[in-house]
Amino acid sequence: MPHLFFCLQAQQLANWYTSSPSAQHLPLCKLWLFDNSLGDAAAAALAPLIGPHTSELHLSHNQIGVEGAKALLAAVPLQRAKGLKPLWFRVEWNQVDQGELRRFIQQDCAARGLVVDIAEEVPVSERPNRTDSKGRELNLSWNKPWQEVHVQMPWLSCQRAPPAEAAVLQAAKAVWSRRGQLNGAAAAAAGPAEAAVDSSRASRSIGSAAADQRTASAPQQQHQQVSRPFSGGSRYGGVVAAAAALDSREQVTLPLVQTPPPPPPRSAAAAPAVVSSSSVLNGAADTSAAAAAAPAPPAVKYQDGPLMLFLDT
Repeated sequence: MPHLFFCLQAQQLANWYTSSPSAQHLPLCKLWLFDNSLGDAAAAALAPLIGPHTSELHLSHNQIGVEGAKALLAAVPLQRAKGLKPLWFRVEWNQVDQGELRRFIQQDCAARGLVVDIAEEVPVSERPNRTDSKGRELNLSWNKPWQEVHVQMPWLSCQRAPPAEAAVLQAAKAVWSRRGQLNGAAAAAAGPAEAAVDSSRASRSIGSAAADQRTASAPQQQHQQVSRPFSGGSRYGGVVAAAAALDSREQVTLPLVQTPPPPPPRSAAAAPAVVSSSSVLNGAADTSAAAAAAPAPPAVKYQDGPLMLFLDT
């Protein structure tokens, strides 16, 4: 998303440069503002900075659309400085619609005499074996000599795709919209059938009390009742058919309460002490042997030292 702060900064920069007296003595030659999230508004605000001496305009990776590119091309003057090469205009890796921009160049720019040359990529088999920046420029093929051109646009075909929905989401939306149309058509065609359904429901409501009484007297038969599919040309036919198909499947009823696992066996250390009958008769339990057999807990000794606190952040 374009940043509003950069848009305001671009507007302030353009206002300062155009209103400054030093602009006539210090013409703008190169403007490098790539990867700043400018957008169309900031690009249009930078258009007054382009002059006859401007040789490079690097605005790649800025989320600029076709409107921003049009505003910049419309600001390029026809009179170039003597001996100056064409304007090196870079707007790759943005969101520029190439087809619309090419039509703008062929119609509007050509109408006012501005010649724009868009580079083509050289096939991989014909490219020179160089990996530096100059080698990248050698991979471009131009349509006209640079002496006859006002603007050169390299790597215009390298653009970011605008945000769009995934293909699976578009397919799902198409299916649900088609289903909604079919349901609407079925509802319109099932008008007379709905009246017959309402009359049948009214007739069945008379015997509802008797049916409730029979259900209360025989609750064990509820699990054996099977609903009959609704017959008729109404829009509920598909739903009832699907419900009948689900009822025909084998269903497995799981118990709601599971039996807890048995407790683990007690260890020998946790076994209760055995008291002899003779000791009970004498009024005292023979626990001296058990106490002597039990190991004594080790004594804990502490040493003096510094206090250390660990704060949980």
